[in-house]
Amino acid sequence: MNAKHTPGPWSTYTILQPSENHRGWEIAPKRGNRVAAVYPMCTEDGSDPSEEAQANARLIAAAPDLLAALKMLLPISPISKLWTMDAWARNMSRAEQAAYLAIAKAEGTP
Repeated sequence: MNAKHTPGPWSTYTILQPSENHRGWEIAPKRGNRVAAVYPMCTEDGSDPSEEAQANARLIAAAPDLLAALKMLLPISPISKLWTMDAWARNMSRAEQAAYLAIAKAEGTP
């Protein structure tokens, strides 16, 4: 099944609502329209929810990368095909790298 979503990669961009002095995050591809926007919601205890909202925006932005990494991993699972050890290691290395990069993007780490 082919996804009908906006092609990635997606990134987060800080946006500011000047009328409210309110910061949020836009999720968008490098070229194209915004995919989503995340704004912090007021909390009952008065704490600042900005950090959680930014983390949510990063996770949404990482969705295409996470999907791509999973698609790379499935064909090389041990039960899907019989591979030579060299071919399996080469493909696993690429898939692992894609997975680590997608996780880092979702978590906002370099």
